[in-house]
Amino acid sequence: MATQTNQIGRYRMVGTLGQGAMGRVYLAEDPFLGTRVAVKLIKRDSMRENEVILMRFRREAALGARIRHPNIVGIYDVGLDPDHGPYMVMEYVNGYEFLQHMARTETSISERLEWIRQIAGALDSAHRAGVIHRDVKPGNILISSEGQAKLIDWGVARVDDSSAEKDAPGNLDKSSGGELATPVPGSSSDQFEPVSAEPAEGSVSVTITQMGTLIGTPAYTAPELLTNKASYSPATDLWALTITAYQVLMGHMPFVGASISSTLEAIAYGPLEWLLEVSPDVQEVFSKALAKDPGDRYPDFQSFISALYKGYGLPDQPIPGPFAQSASVQTEAARSKQGLPAVRRSLRRGALAVGATLALALVAWFAMRSPVEWRDLTIHTQPEGATVYLNDVLLGKTPLDNFRVEDRGGHLKIAKKHYLTWERRLQTSEEFVSVALQLAPYRVDVETEPSGADLFLDGQPLGPSPLSGLRIATPGSHVLEIRLPGYRTEKIPLDPARPLPRPIQLKPQ
Repeated sequence: MATQTNQIGRYRMVGTLGQGAMGRVYLAEDPFLGTRVAVKLIKRDSMRENEVILMRFRREAALGARIRHPNIVGIYDVGLDPDHGPYMVMEYVNGYEFLQHMARTETSISERLEWIRQIAGALDSAHRAGVIHRDVKPGNILISSEGQAKLIDWGVARVDDSSAEKDAPGNLDKSSGGELATPVPGSSSDQFEPVSAEPAEGSVSVTITQMGTLIGTPAYTAPELLTNKASYSPATDLWALTITAYQVLMGHMPFVGASISSTLEAIAYGPLEWLLEVSPDVQEVFSKALAKDPGDRYPDFQSFISALYKGYGLPDQPIPGPFAQSASVQTEAARSKQGLPAVRRSLRRGALAVGATLALALVAWFAMRSPVEWRDLTIHTQPEGATVYLNDVLLGKTPLDNFRVEDRGGHLKIAKKHYLTWERRLQTSEEFVSVALQLAPYRVDVETEPSGADLFLDGQPLGPSPLSGLRIATPGSHVLEIRLPGYRTEKIPLDPARPLPRPIQLKPQ
């Protein structure tokens, strides 16, 4: 059912970018600047009931705003809306999560390496500012439409004094009580209070840790955190980035178990397994980077990135540093001392006056606009995991339940790799969409060892192997059968997401 809510703080809502247990992220417009931003809002029930969620929101706003780097999503504003509670305003990135981007766009090894290099620079700058991310993974890396990687989600980050350079740009200022001095919104009033760098003894976070719950995502956890030999540090962020690099370059995780506990056991004690054929140079890089003992790994991000580029036979690249402060930026007092001409001061005052008038006009124009009607939209697909766009704005992956969108018609597009893209006009007030996606045609190359085997598709003869360019044009399940006298008959279900091995090794009877 439509509602009449159309803004949070001064920001006008345009659409929904995503949602989770904490709340939602909206695409919004800043009426003062005329630019689009992302607004993160926590559900009010979650604020009252879950101290951990509120602490994560405060830490994300306080820590994320202090780290300036071109590959970190910027935080522009925090506030307290009387109707909706605390909100955070972030840089809007028109793009997709790392794995989503790879699923919808063909990407080269050099492109993936470049994005890993960019995130390595972002993490290195954060560590120089004394901040440990603690949840590095592909889901927290966005790839923009311009091809730039952006690190997000500082909700579980922590301050690590040992890694901070005292005079480094962007270094965290501390109050005498060891707390961050950045003001962030409180939960029950519009007063601002400092955020503790680490939770106090006896708090909810400490209790969770004592119960054995890991911070971050288990599959990216460093082994020293599992064997109680170390705490979170720059080395554990580097480990998580290494796992991420392995995943996006190899197409699978290096340590996998049937359950969370078995996955953690594999990380702590299991060997590194290779499911694909990889060059010895690349194997050497990842074997060193994923050593169980931190002392056996690469000492820093630059060493790892340099080795990775060398392993793939590419020229070494430096990791990107933080924003450089412009040498022309000076204080008003400094400019006055240098004798700024009166005509330039007059022009500046005139420009400020025009800017103020324009800002007031924008505010008035937005205030006079009619309220936006909203509705909850639910979209299900078979199979699940399809990416949904409304008017070219990413809504997320199916199943999507009760996503808040403007109550107007629009162009709905649903895409999933290996399936035909589904598109149609979304009608006004339409609240539920269910789609059965159809497999897209795909090609299969069949090569056997030994060659000359008879090939059958769903019982129909195709001829002998090798066979190139077999076109599968009809949706549904298909089975490739391989027969050769003296060898076992092979029956292989065809899946466009899983290419056939080349060659297929036939087993003697």
